[in-house]
Amino acid sequence: MEAVRLGSEYLLALVMLLLPPAACVLVGRRFGVTNPVLLLACGFVGSGILSFAVFWLYLAGARVGHAAALAVDFGAMVVVVNACRGGFARWRQLRSLAPVTVLFAVASLFNLALGYLHGGLSAAAAGDIAPNRFMAGLPGDNELPLLFARQLENHIRPLPHFLAWGYQSSDRPPLQTGYYLLEQAVVRNGDFDVYQVFSTLVSCVLNSFQIFGE
Repeated sequence: MEAVRLGSEYLLALVMLLLPPAACVLVGRRFGVTNPVLLLACGFVGSGILSFAVFWLYLAGARVGHAAALAVDFGAMVVVVNACRGGFARWRQLRSLAPVTVLFAVASLFNLALGYLHGGLSAAAAGDIAPNRFMAGLPGDNELPLLFARQLENHIRPLPHFLAWGYQSSDRPPLQTGYYLLEQAVVRNGDFDVYQVFSTLVSCVLNSFQIFGE
């Protein structure tokens, strides 16, 4: 049952994470971008900008940020669904990006399965995997984006000073928090294992940003 649950959470996270980049790629193709590298840049950079924008809007106000996140998610859905009309002709124009997408999906699934190899979802739900995998009692800084996101979802402004285990919110990139807030606007499931699965995929994206930039 844990494998089924993990698989369903992975598929949901994968869809929610790839939705904005897919929409950005389709918009880029509509404006005449045909080079696969430039199309990948449209997806990476476009989704990153949208996530950053959602983060800053959440910082201004929880209601404003939530409305913006919903607008981005549903706007991306509209773009993707519209591209499916006409016999998927527009998707066939993007078939050169299929190997990259499949590679990302497989690599992130492998990374996720390797992380849950010991302990399973029960340990993940308690947040015990990352701090105790190699040495017991390490700081739980992998939870910082989750804690900061929950603070941003609260309607209290100005935000109280964020401090956890001696870390501040700036010790983890706000881009990861923005991606998570973008997903949660639709998913609305704040369980730690949902966050951990999604963040594992986001980490793969951020690593891709770095590799692509170099």
